[in-house]
Amino acid sequence: MIVRNAALGCLLALVLGAGASSAGVPAARRAGFSAGLGVNYLAQRDVVDMLNGGYGLTKRLDRYHVAVDFSGAFVLPLGERFGLRFEYAYLLNTVNAAGLYTGTTEFTTTVHMPSVVIEYCIVDAGPYNLSAGIGGGYHVGRLDLRYGGLEAGYAAQGPGAVVMLVGNTAVSEELFVHLAGTVRAGMLGELRNTNGVSPGIGSAGQPATLSFFALGARIGVSYYL
Repeated sequence: MIVRNAALGCLLALVLGAGASSAGVPAARRAGFSAGLGVNYLAQRDVVDMLNGGYGLTKRLDRYHVAVDFSGAFVLPLGERFGLRFEYAYLLNTVNAAGLYTGTTEFTTTVHMPSVVIEYCIVDAGPYNLSAGIGGGYHVGRLDLRYGGLEAGYAAQGPGAVVMLVGNTAVSEELFVHLAGTVRAGMLGELRNTNGVSPGIGSAGQPATLSFFALGARIGVSYYL
């Protein structure tokens, strides 16, 4: 308890210290928060191959789909050029397809993607800044299937990595428009339901996984303390 309180106290002191002398300090050297909405070009090879091979669809699903993500982050500066971004992002993808015997088949994948990213500030020009970062975290995902009047859910988890380019342009001294581009890879394991049953066979002839690759762009707001 004492150690935890001390750690929380240190973090609070860093945040308050970053905000106490913000006048005249470039935004990239101050702690801040950001939130945004993104669009992703998503590839889930195993899930798509499983559905194409074992669910009696009238038309093969495309390998790539459009997905959205919602994100929030806290950024802590580490000197003049480096910073740590603690980010949570939620990825959502839903696709409908016609089945030969089951009517409409709907599959929805969701992935919780907490990540720690180390950033390097490339440009810090006052009204705008640009940073590049790389990091990762442990992700948890889910596949929900609806077909032929049946509903089934399967879960998977595993490590994920992200590379991002983040830009902010000033609206005021504290408030900025947040823009970012991301490249994500999720190495999530085999999908299983609560009984340990797999939904089907993936691209490698093994039980399907929830691994994915995504290219994304997002817009939002950043607030610097």
